[in-house]
Amino acid sequence: MALQDHLKSRADRPLLVKAKAVAKPEQGTLVSNLEEGEIFLKRDDQVYRLVWTKEEKARGRVLQGGQYTLLGFRARKGKWFLSAAGGRDKIQLKAGETTELVLDLSVRVAFKAQRKGDSVSLGMGILGDREKGVSIYREGKRIRIGYRFAPGGASGSMSYG
Repeated sequence: MALQDHLKSRADRPLLVKAKAVAKPEQGTLVSNLEEGEIFLKRDDQVYRLVWTKEEKARGRVLQGGQYTLLGFRARKGKWFLSAAGGRDKIQLKAGETTELVLDLSVRVAFKAQRKGDSVSLGMGILGDREKGVSIYREGKRIRIGYRFAPGGASGSMSYG
């Protein structure tokens, strides 16, 4: 199930986690390379939304120690916003320790063309960190991906996500 579908299907919203100065002994601290964005984690039946803003100096987010599942993230990258979901990476947050989660904010686009008689079928994969599916937004709208075959060939744009 996609992250967006999961969040829409629950009557209760994710628990918001912002900067906190001091962790209790049973809590751990998660730091990330996100300058601005959100990380979605799940433990048991609770989803956590960890938020980072550019203005904050504190980079750590405090949670109970334990194992969490990385559901996805949203990250601002210049004028663009990346939204990644999928995968089920596990993150072990140890009580009394700091755990660093480094996200790869690069985007990989893979095209595949397959000939079927006189026509060509195009496929495209937009992948980000840990092979998660990525959508790219600008000004609140998902951008379309353009393509063009060799000079004089077909061109257009594809929707995805």
